[in-house]
Amino acid sequence: MSSLYLALCIDDLALAAARLGGALSPCVVVENRHVIAADAEAENLGILAGQSADTALALANITLSPRCRNTERSLMRASADWAYRHSSWVHCHDQHLIMEVGGSLKLFGDLETLWQRMQTRVLHRIGRCRMGLGPTPAAALQFATLEWQTLDVEQTREWLPNIPLHSLPLETPLLLKLQGMGLKTVGELMAFSGADLARRFPHSLIDYLQRLLGQRPDPRPLWQPREHFDAWLHLQQPCRTSTALIFPLRHLLEQFEDYLKARQLQCTQLSVTARQENRSELTLRIDLGGGSNQLSDLLEPLKIKLPTLALSDRVGDLRLQSRSFQAWHAQTPDLMAPQSQDTQTSLLNALRARLGDDALLGLSCNSGWVPEDANQINHWGAQPDQHHSTPLIRPTWLLDEPRPLNPHQVQQMHCVRGPERIESRWWHDQGVRRDYQVAWHNGTLMWVYQDLRTHAWYLHGLFA
Repeated sequence: MSSLYLALCIDDLALAAARLGGALSPCVVVENRHVIAADAEAENLGILAGQSADTALALANITLSPRCRNTERSLMRASADWAYRHSSWVHCHDQHLIMEVGGSLKLFGDLETLWQRMQTRVLHRIGRCRMGLGPTPAAALQFATLEWQTLDVEQTREWLPNIPLHSLPLETPLLLKLQGMGLKTVGELMAFSGADLARRFPHSLIDYLQRLLGQRPDPRPLWQPREHFDAWLHLQQPCRTSTALIFPLRHLLEQFEDYLKARQLQCTQLSVTARQENRSELTLRIDLGGGSNQLSDLLEPLKIKLPTLALSDRVGDLRLQSRSFQAWHAQTPDLMAPQSQDTQTSLLNALRARLGDDALLGLSCNSGWVPEDANQINHWGAQPDQHHSTPLIRPTWLLDEPRPLNPHQVQQMHCVRGPERIESRWWHDQGVRRDYQVAWHNGTLMWVYQDLRTHAWYLHGLFA
């Protein structure tokens, strides 16, 4: 299928950023003492974008919310991450999002399904948006701006000549010139020959028309998920207690979940920074051991550790960061398994958050031939070196120190398997040169060896 583009104009970005921070309705967002956005309830009170802040306060007894561009950028990045899960061609600029959907239709079934997925997601996370479908990125953005909506691809091509010239992103003097010539639509402009257009109008207009109609490539900077995650949230209602931070943090974690799934990663460590009104900052670090990209797994350790955050003032801003990731390998669940791996991960993360980072330990292998150095204890979740398993028989219980055997015990042993020679550290003065055997002794299966330097026998392990 030929290229097909879906554009979104996100109108409620400033309002969404204020609501995430706890702003209540009627919500009015101001910047430089002027209203830039107002929700429906505020508009019913007569408050409109463009008014001064003093006018808004005179019309109603409300609390004005300052604009937070950091939160807006975080929301747009999260929306771009979500779009990237549906298409590899995503362009994000200001409050506009464009994605190529022609190559994604086979994966998601049909155009209507993909349209509904994007619309539902934006409405749920941000708010109102205008959507448009077009054969080129510029056409899709124009149809979204004009709110011309259709799922008929051929109809979008028929609409191209009907686009009003006043909606094009052109400089004001050029728009006035077109208006003075009596030109109103793209179709009327297309009636001119190429030579006439080049003689009458600047090259920028011709270039845009060719990109709009698909006569020239329209290269745009494509969205690439960041190498690390960093998102801010400004709280319109500052929090006085650490436990109250969990609700706004949930919004940041939802953005983080989209980021992880877009990049097919799992987070192994994240940090939360609370900036207080006295400008001091408190940072809380969470280790996730085996890693996770599920909202519930990220949220539970925070619920446990947040009460330990000692606040000296109200918290006005939150920051969520992570640079520690590992690849996510999706697994098909076992229908008969009594407990899923995700449930085990959640439990272990909760235990680690409650008991401390040193409470959960694990066992891993070392690349050493000497049995007493072949494994080590490390923190749960640490990524050990990868080693191939050995087909050789090894005991389940290895003694802390080899225990000497007297000659009588050696005579009573019955060799079952071996000898297996292990020789290492020959470059040291105290090298290892041993012959290991599996032997029976009084009903016990033992792992014994003879030190070839001293010819003494030792018990090193027991089989279960």
